[in-house]
Amino acid sequence: MVEDIRDLNVLKCNMKQYTEDEIERVCQSYKGFNGMNSGNQLNGTPFRDLVKEGTVASTKKQHEILIDMKDIFGLGEVDMLDTGRYGQGELHITIDLDNIAIHQLFGKSTNDNSGGDYWAIIDERSAVAQADRVSNGALGETRAGASTGQIAAGNVAGGVYQVTRQYDSLEESPFHNGQQLEITRTPAAGAQGTEVRTITGIAYDSASKFISLTFDAALNGGAATQLNSVSMTGVDAPAATFKVNNATLVIYENTSGMKPPDKIQYKTFTTERDTESGITSYSRNYYVEPECANLIICCPDGAGGNPSRYLSDLDISDYRLRVNGVDLTNRPIKMNTPEHYDRLGRTFLNMDMPLKSIREKVPKVLNVRENEAGTAQVKMIAECFPVTASAKQVEIDINSGNGLRDIFLFKEVVREI
Repeated sequence: MVEDIRDLNVLKCNMKQYTEDEIERVCQSYKGFNGMNSGNQLNGTPFRDLVKEGTVASTKKQHEILIDMKDIFGLGEVDMLDTGRYGQGELHITIDLDNIAIHQLFGKSTNDNSGGDYWAIIDERSAVAQADRVSNGALGETRAGASTGQIAAGNVAGGVYQVTRQYDSLEESPFHNGQQLEITRTPAAGAQGTEVRTITGIAYDSASKFISLTFDAALNGGAATQLNSVSMTGVDAPAATFKVNNATLVIYENTSGMKPPDKIQYKTFTTERDTESGITSYSRNYYVEPECANLIICCPDGAGGNPSRYLSDLDISDYRLRVNGVDLTNRPIKMNTPEHYDRLGRTFLNMDMPLKSIREKVPKVLNVRENEAGTAQVKMIAECFPVTASAKQVEIDINSGNGLRDIFLFKEVVREI
């Protein structure tokens, strides 16, 4: 067997926080399920053409999920592999799709899956005067309160309604053609009710900074009655399922006549995993291969209602490593300190891999700092040591508040065929 790597998803999703800077994460996200936008939470993604002005319908673009072989196998870094010399090869890949979730923006429910909390927010940019500011969900040409608007009787039948708050530009707008909204309104001398409408047109007045929405049907049946306490939210998407139809392996044949190298040297990882029962002061010895020069340790936090399976987000307070009974540092290393980042930098340098970022907060698709509250923070341990003639005994001490439940050791080794 040339290469056998397990739990690669754990290694790669944690390493990604350090090997790509913020701009790269955005630029390279087109290879994934849902590319991040360029920094404005209301712009959508590269895979959806959201029309935010006019009457042209919004569209969704089809795209492929691209996975480079070098991101899976160390041998994938090699430019040429002589199958005439090494014979027929067999590739076996297992894909774990259990933790792929579908998230909605600007829905109705106020949770992370639907994003409905947006409509209740009162943005400072909604009006110049503080007394005129109103929530994102107010609808109507007249402000009726901090979270509602009012639509005059003469403006109901046309099906075109002005959003109560102001927008400095369309880039701040959450609206797009084809979007469904749930409207709550109370007709004069009538009872409160709700209606679901679809946006078919959007107009923006740059002078007044107001947006007008055209719906597929007028509110309240088009009756010429004043509508009071008008507000809107998104509509929660129905339950969705994730399905992979096929996977394609793309391999290029080298017809240049260039002779492949007689031998190939490449780096790969061996994996070791332990499961514990929430030990707050963890200490254990492991044997590491003689040719192992770099060690990556990941500890997903398995506690809580939504336990992590991949991200190394355990609340580690400090750690310490010993090799063959000798301390590598003169004191425990506290997490997220200069000493910790020094150990990361040394290891990445030894791996011939630049440490490009220490912003360990995992970015959401929205990719704005205000939306990072509650997102996981990667806390990965890395250490390097010399190649030895015999196996190394590595003692790992980890202290944490929630207690260690899973620990993954990824040991980088050099192989040759």
